[in-house]
This record gives sequence, C-alpha cells and structure tokens, in this order.
Amino acid sequence: MKPENLKKLLHNRNKIKHENSYIKEDKLNLTYVKINDLKNTKKATAFNMVRNKAIDNQLNKYLHPNSIHIRLKPYFEDKTLIHWIGILGDVTLPNSTNLNGSLLIDKISCYPNIEILDYHAWLNIDHIKYIGHQKQQLAIGDYIEGFSLVKQYGQGKYGLDATFIKKAGIFIGTNKPETLVSSYDRQDSWVVELNNNNLTKKNYENNYLTKNIKDFATTGAHVDARFQPSRYKKFQQRLEELQQGKSEDVLPLIDKTKKAYVATVVRSHAVEIPSISHKMPQLEVKNVMVKDSNRLIFAKYYLPYVIDIKVLGELKAGDIIQFTSEATPSNTGTFSKVTDFKLLTKHDFTPLPSNPNAFLAI
Repeated sequence: MKPENLKKLLHNRNKIKHENSYIKEDKLNLTYVKINDLKNTKKATAFNMVRNKAIDNQLNKYLHPNSIHIRLKPYFEDKTLIHWIGILGDVTLPNSTNLNGSLLIDKISCYPNIEILDYHAWLNIDHIKYIGHQKQQLAIGDYIEGFSLVKQYGQGKYGLDATFIKKAGIFIGTNKPETLVSSYDRQDSWVVELNNNNLTKKNYENNYLTKNIKDFATTGAHVDARFQPSRYKKFQQRLEELQQGKSEDVLPLIDKTKKAYVATVVRSHAVEIPSISHKMPQLEVKNVMVKDSNRLIFAKYYLPYVIDIKVLGELKAGDIIQFTSEATPSNTGTFSKVTDFKLLTKHDFTPLPSNPNAFLAI
C-alpha cells in the first residue's frame, strides 16, 4: 500500500474511532461528599477526594469550537443577572493584557435548575465585584456559584461581566448534593485566593443589596487576588494528553428537540403583512424561558396568534403562558411551530370577539 493511502486509511480509522467513542459533555453533574463518609474519613481528605473526582469526571475532555456564547445573549438584552454554577477548570495569571488574571469556568450552567449555558466561559477577576466570604480560596475542580451581568464584545460575542460569587467549593449531602461548602481545607491545592476589601464591601452593601445593579457593575471596585503555582496542568495541556480530539458541538439558543417554554404576556397587537395585504394578530411576550430550567431564551418575542392561543380567551398583561416548540431546522434562533398553549395565571375566562376587526382593534 502506498504511504499516502496508508496515512489516509489510518486517519479515517482514527476519525471513526473518535466518532464512535465521543461522549456528549453538555451536562454538569454535581459531585458531592456523602455525610456518612465523614464518619470514617477526615473532612479535608473527603472533600479533596471528591474534588479530584470532579476534575476527572466533570471537566471538559474535548476541545470545543470557539463560541459566541449565544445562550448568554438573552441576559445581555434583558440586562438581568444570570444565576449560574460551573466548575473551575483553569486559572490565568496576570499578564500585560489581563492585569488581574481570569478564571476558566467549565460547563457553566443555569442554577439551581441546571441546564448548560456553554462548555466553558472565562471570568476576568476584575469583573468579580464581591464574594460571599471575606476570603475565598479556589482550587481546580471547585464548583463556583455566581450571579453575573452579561457583556457583549468582539464580533457579536457574549461573556460574563460584573459578578457576585456567592459560594465556591464542594457539595455535601445525604443522598444528593445539598449544600455547597466553601470553607473546607484545600491544603496545598488552591490556585487563587480572592479577598474582599473596603470598596467591594461598600459597593455590595450600597448597590447590590439595594438592587442597584447598574451602579454595582460600573463601580471600579473589584476583589483582590493572590496566586500560587498550580499542581494541575493547564487546560490545553490536559486536553492534549487526553487525546480525545475536537468536538464540533455548538450549543444552540433553542434546542432542536421539543420542550416546554413559559413566557409573560405583554400585549396583543396587529401587524401589517405585505404579502397578504392585511393585518394579522401577534402576541408580544417577554421573559421566554425553558420551563424546566428557567434558562432565558428571549427577552422579548412575538408569537403568531394561532387558534391554540385564541382558545385561552382574552390574555392580560402579566399573564404567564406555557407552550411547546423546538428550533426551526434552518435557524436555531427562532421557534418552529408553537403548540400546546396553556394559561398558567388563574383569572376569569373572557372570550375573544368573534369579529376579526374587533379582535384586531381596527
């Protein structure tokens, strides 16, 4: 066999092997210390064993494509905080382009109802405005729970902006992960230590607690950080040594499989449809979320006023509705056919006018 043909054959075999062995890693599982295990094991030993297990089982094993983090976009448009959890995969030390360093969050997900937002996201330490403890050590494999605003940067990319880190550590529970313990002894495994200061405390008390999120974000104060050399490989080196290759998976804004969604009614109104030369009704909704996880899909969306909606009767501003849909095959940023409408807000039923002109307020 010619060398070039042998090389091609081996390449194809490796490709098939990779495709057959590929395991999707689009779900974050919460590893935890079982309370009963503490009866026979020292606390520090038990927590660090579970953290190392999280490193082996929960950190990404594939190099994923560069992402615009499309699932963060709705939070940017809504200018609302996202409640998230993820696992610390790496730390970048301060350098000439990033003066305070950054944290790599693997499998960043909605919390407490977990649904993945992206395979990873970077959090600059100068965006961390406050932490839930005066001093917080972080080790690779620690779970981090935070609240963040979302920023837009580059060519339509989205990332974590001003952040409050509530807790960071390892879960403990009886039969399931119940409490995230921040203060366990990481021994010599911690890689960065975050500290509040007088400015971060003032910003938190004056702005975050009073829900003045805009000022909380724009105030220049951020936590202090000190680093120590990591015992763990950088994420690029770790992925290279795993030899799992690359993944082509990109998480869509809307799932391609049918799911239940909830939304808040804003108003009904008519829009001109040029192709049919008359007006058609639309239902304007906001805060469109996946029902099971509360992941925000759209800050605002317009639904066609199909028969399934009309049978709900007159809808009022603030009503919560539920429907089922999936992504349009050619565009995962829009809904395909929407069905199975339900009104989740209880109030008296008022039928819609039978006269189309009255319904459209023409």
